Amino acid sequence: MLRLVLSIIGSVVITALLFWMLQGMIRINGAKTDTMENIRYINFVRLEEKKSVVEKKRRKKPKLRPKPKKKPKIVKIQKKAPLKTAPKPVVNKPPKSEPPMDLSGLKLLGDAVVLGEARPMSKNYGAGTKIDKPEISIGLIPLVHIEPIYPRKARKLRKQGYVIAKFTITKQGNVKNVTIIEAKPKSFFERAAKRALLQWRFRPKMHDGKPVEQQALQRIDFRLDR
Repeated sequence: MLRLVLSIIGSVVITALLFWMLQGMIRINGAKTDTMENIRYINFVRLEEKKSVVEKKRRKKPKLRPKPKKKPKIVKIQKKAPLKTAPKPVVNKPPKSEPPMDLSGLKLLGDAVVLGEARPMSKNYGAGTKIDKPEISIGLIPLVHIEPIYPRKARKLRKQGYVIAKFTITKQGNVKNVTIIEAKPKSFFERAAKRALLQWRFRPKMHDGKPVEQQALQRIDFRLDR
């Protein structure tokens, strides 16, 4: 019985001690929390330095000095020597010293026809070409007169000469049927003379109010400028 009483008393005392200890611990923790609440937290925030007003303003671009204007170079233009143009074939006037020739059936182109040493028209010329004998008309003047081009081969060899050609003037005033009667020297100027004559234009001959064909004769001299 005594042991029971002692054990009860001991347990009560131990329990009381435990409660007292717990209460003390609670008080200590409460005081700690109060002190923690009183602590102020200080945050360090790094603030950017305010830029000066001058820096905020846009930096003025330095004024560029105007580049000195380059004076235009004066280019001296050298006068080129005038180009030597190709010599033009010369259509000569008939020489007075030559004897009169039989031109029956052929129309002369005004003062431009020069027959030189050509034989009478009634005889054969060159390769045996014979001249017909239609009605004669004097004083034909070309409306379009194209100068022949001096052949390159003849210019290179310094050749000069002449060509006598017979042709027909159509009702429209064009030239056709160009025939080389005489050429001196041969194989140099015939083609150039023929090409030029085919480009000539005439006023057609009128007969009873209608245009008719007619024949004509032309001599072209080829001479070089010396």
